Amino acid sequence: MDQLNELEQAAICFHVLGGCNDKSMLFRIACGAERYNKLSDKSKGVTVSKWYNLPRIQEGIKIYKSIQERKKIELENEIIAGLETETANQATKNEEVEKTNFLDRDEFLQFLNSRANAITDDKLRNDILKMLSDNLRYKDTERDENNEIQRFYIPVTCENCGIYQRCKGCNLPSCPNLNK
Repeated sequence: MDQLNELEQAAICFHVLGGCNDKSMLFRIACGAERYNKLSDKSKGVTVSKWYNLPRIQEGIKIYKSIQERKKIELENEIIAGLETETANQATKNEEVEKTNFLDRDEFLQFLNSRANAITDDKLRNDILKMLSDNLRYKDTERDENNEIQRFYIPVTCENCGIYQRCKGCNLPSCPNLNK
């Protein structure tokens, strides 16, 4: 690779990583469009083929292909390792959920707390926090001071009462609605 100049490395990289199989395009990248255009139509194909088959170019292609293959294998190994780690974490979480006694209020609240801290999705996190606050009865703190139930009845005003409206112009002894 020391023998290759930067333009030749770029052309080889484009060939290996970019999938370009047009040898004349690769030659133009490596040697310049001016040089390619100066060649006669008959000599373009021969010159491009000779350049492509140069040992240093072929060695560069092999090196880039091996680098690409090694990176591919490393990426596959990272993905597999990530999946294995994720699977192990999921199994641990499932065991944790299975061990949680949801009938015990303290364990249930601790479970909700750990889930709320672990979740990054805002909507789901808000739902869990709402469940947590409902179970902790944060809404009832004002009522906790005075636990006695108080009921207030609003009396109906005379103008809104059905009996009053039916009998408002009536004299009691001569009322036609008296027996109704």
